[in-house]
Amino acid sequence: SAEETAPAVPAPAVDEWADTKQYMDHLERSLVLLKDRVDLLVRRRRETSSSLQEFGKSFVKIGEIERGYEEGPLAKALTDVGNHAEHLSIVYQEQADNETIQVVETINYYAGLTNSVRDVIRRIHKLILTKETEEHAVSQLLEKQAKLRLQPPGGKAEEALRKLEPEIANANQRKEDATKELSSVQEVFRQEVRRFHQEKQTDIKQMLKSFVDLQTEYSNKMKTSWESVVPSISAIPTGVSSSSQ
Repeated sequence: SAEETAPAVPAPAVDEWADTKQYMDHLERSLVLLKDRVDLLVRRRRETSSSLQEFGKSFVKIGEIERGYEEGPLAKALTDVGNHAEHLSIVYQEQADNETIQVVETINYYAGLTNSVRDVIRRIHKLILTKETEEHAVSQLLEKQAKLRLQPPGGKAEEALRKLEPEIANANQRKEDATKELSSVQEVFRQEVRRFHQEKQTDIKQMLKSFVDLQTEYSNKMKTSWESVVPSISAIPTGVSSSSQ
């Protein structure tokens, strides 16, 4: 019967790329999660930038009111703090922009690469299936040939053997082509995976260094900027209004 002469194609052999695919799946999920956290950080910096700008304007406004009553150190300090707060809102915005460039772009790049790697693995799986299908076809033809050779020479069996020879040759060629293509694709992919890990290590190292440098630079800007208004605040007399001195 048809079921007897066309058994199912054997299942693929052990998948040597299973660990690579699993790694890429886990890496992509982690990168997406990291991107979400960085996006949240950037969004909060931008929100803080906007709030700090309004915060500064409020201090400046109070300074103007104070100056209308009395021109002195308090009015100056309020205005200085307000102006610096508005300046720092720019620092927050620049920090958010830099974090997006230095961190998010690297994350997006490698998240995209994980998808590309999985695409190649899917292609390899299809090539493996094609190769195994062709091997199975050759095996079936050879089995048919062996059975025909057991029959007495001459007659239909001999004619069938002659017709079978080009089928076997074509099947062998298809099997050989499939084997070569699979071998070629897998060899190139092995090299690409090695390069992926090498470049990833270099790029992630640079991303981490850039992120730490950004935080250090940001902290220094904040510290320097706020320290610059300390003299104005220190100049405010306590316990007595400046106009009474």
